[in-house]
Amino acid sequence: MGFEEGESSRSAEQQQLLEGAARMKAVSIFDETDLFTAAKVGDRKFLKVALNNQPTGYLLSKKRDEGNCNIIHIAAKRFSETDHQLNESLLEFIREALESLPPQTALSLLCAKEETYDYTPLHYAALRGHLPAIKLLVDIYNNSRRLLSNEIEECHSCPPWLVKNRFGDTPLHVSITGSRNVAEAERCALYLLSLDKENFCNLDNISGHTPLSLAIKSGFNSVAQDILKSGCQYEVIGPNGFNLLHFVHHSSVEVCKLLLEQHPELLKESDNIERCSVLHKWAQVGTL
Repeated sequence: MGFEEGESSRSAEQQQLLEGAARMKAVSIFDETDLFTAAKVGDRKFLKVALNNQPTGYLLSKKRDEGNCNIIHIAAKRFSETDHQLNESLLEFIREALESLPPQTALSLLCAKEETYDYTPLHYAALRGHLPAIKLLVDIYNNSRRLLSNEIEECHSCPPWLVKNRFGDTPLHVSITGSRNVAEAERCALYLLSLDKENFCNLDNISGHTPLSLAIKSGFNSVAQDILKSGCQYEVIGPNGFNLLHFVHHSSVEVCKLLLEQHPELLKESDNIERCSVLHKWAQVGTL
């Protein structure tokens, strides 16, 4: 190697060392606030530096003034109905963060509940009605479980789509009641329902609503029809003793027909807080 080549090689090595030192210095002065800011906007450049230079515990930091949310909560709750560029950045931030961490750590972030409403990241993705994020979180959970095989029979044994928040809502409940974009929210709800239809049919929240009663009340006709045609057992009585036909005026004629075919006896029932029959209810709302 000639003198000039040797000098050039040493110069390149020195430059790499300087750049590495700069990255280390930059990250060393970052506090948790920088990490949370990166999660809010999907800053993957910051994430890469943090992954390369910080201990795993740094990525598990919790935002104390935001219900002890972790970075996946923070990113998932900021999906937008209109800002598609932000959504793409957030999605890739979540993907890179979870796929770069050990499977057990990824599961800890995915299954963690924040402390305000006991939401998991999947609850927030469902609340925002963002189907790609929901699918990504589900896929990473399943992949992490497979990688760990039998090591976590006790830990994280309940999949995040069946986890309830403080109000007893699963992500499926939240997807039906949360997003203002009904069409997209219904696509999210159908996907979540497909993950464990049999269990979902009878999971009620604190108010007494199952996904079926919420779907009927909210006019999510595809979700309601999917459950009614599934052959799964489902609860016909909802909050305060009202049955599914009391809510059906919000739904399609097809949903009403399915309910009447399967449960004609509900028409006569009035064992609810208002002592109101289905026909009385329909008359009240002008759909008799």
